Amino acid sequence: MENHPFRSDIIEIIRNFKSEINPDSLLYEKYFPATFRNKSTILVQLADGEDSFSILSQGKMS
Repeated sequence: MENHPFRSDIIEIIRNFKSEINPDSLLYEKYFPATFRNKSTILVQLADGEDSFSILSQGKMS
């Protein structure tokens, strides 16, 4: 998934699951349930060290 054409969009969606960043995080969980359930796995697959680290370092993702 390193070269996925929507990689940055996927990372942004996962970032928006965090309530500290986005007050509408529950809407993202509702509209992207599979992504929400699999966000950790997706981040590992997309990890380049920079974007994924910044998302994970902004607090615990539940």
